[in-house]
Amino acid sequence: MTLSVGGDSATTEAPLSFRALHSFADAESLRPAWNELVLRSGADVYQTFDWCRLWWQHYGARRQLHLLLYFSSEELVGVVPAFVETLWLGPVRLRVAKLVGADFSLHLCNLPVGPGVLPSVVSSTLRHLLGQHRCDLLLLGPLSGPGARLDELLAAGRQGAALVEKAENLGTSCNTYFRLPATFTEYEKTIGKQQRGNLNRTVAQFSKAHRVAFEVVSQPAQLAAAFENFLALHEAQWRAEGKLGHFGDWPDAEDYNRDLVRTLGAQGMVRFHRILANERVVSSQYSYVFGGTNYWRLPARAFAPEWDRLSFGRMGLAKMIGASISEGLHTIEGGRGHYDYKLQMGGHELPLRTIQFMRRGPGVSARVRVFRTFASLLDLAYYKVVFTRLAPRMPVLQQSLWPVWIRSTW
Repeated sequence: MTLSVGGDSATTEAPLSFRALHSFADAESLRPAWNELVLRSGADVYQTFDWCRLWWQHYGARRQLHLLLYFSSEELVGVVPAFVETLWLGPVRLRVAKLVGADFSLHLCNLPVGPGVLPSVVSSTLRHLLGQHRCDLLLLGPLSGPGARLDELLAAGRQGAALVEKAENLGTSCNTYFRLPATFTEYEKTIGKQQRGNLNRTVAQFSKAHRVAFEVVSQPAQLAAAFENFLALHEAQWRAEGKLGHFGDWPDAEDYNRDLVRTLGAQGMVRFHRILANERVVSSQYSYVFGGTNYWRLPARAFAPEWDRLSFGRMGLAKMIGASISEGLHTIEGGRGHYDYKLQMGGHELPLRTIQFMRRGPGVSARVRVFRTFASLLDLAYYKVVFTRLAPRMPVLQQSLWPVWIRSTW
């Protein structure tokens, strides 16, 4: 479907045209333009064509895909990779539109939209999803970092008052970023004398007791084995703490990440930054590189009494930072949530938010309010009590996160 989208002469050179596709196969010819737009717009690796395609392959069942593509003349200037689903909690039903990658994985969903066209893209997206397809909610997020454009998105949505009853920011969490200087020496100055001294002493002690090596695994032929090694290390670490870890907590995470490593690794985008002691991997940082940024997905470290005092978390992070600087990268996206050690190692936190646009219509506001109440009760009873507090002490309760909680939490 191709439609004309009203352009603003102050911000666009020509009116935008709009196309809605419903499969990644139909969008395959746009892969190069899609990925170039992600780079140009300052969006993240999570919005690249293959990352979105693989997320949809694993988590798109019983959901309706809406790839909304915006063009100025023949140039792709905006992509809103969305999907629509119907959610039930108790007696309440909501028809919700989200962004590809919004749940079942810890991703950012900053929109790949070029400069000057965001108001037109948001307006058209609202008409398509809230107007034509009668969604009760459009959720844009999670959003964070320089590409979030929170104020612009809210302002654009609030222009559609005839269609949107309420536009609001949701969430109280944060995402961590590391700005990388030109040299590791400059980086060390940013973390302060005490942190620098502690790190250097730990590395010296470690190197005295073991044959220590550091390596970056990035060659496609080596990545499958490196991922399996990382997986075993990560699971052993969390098992020692009575938890399942990322790959046990999130449904299908193991196969999903294998597909990511295989597909994006072939494009030179995967990194494992590893510390070895006596040829054994004792620390591994799993990440992706795109557009000058290292997207740090997960850490893993050996868990044993002789390793605990060595601060492998900080050491592994420092080694990854050094390698990223050597590679010419300018940023590390360090993941969501507050961690003291990340701040002590030079990270800074930015808000992590989801923007909710509510459709204007009879009963919509009441249904959203009741749904959110049920979602809050589910979050309290299931996630905060059963999953977080009881399951680590009662192995019989340990299982992957409930899909109903994942789908209804934002």
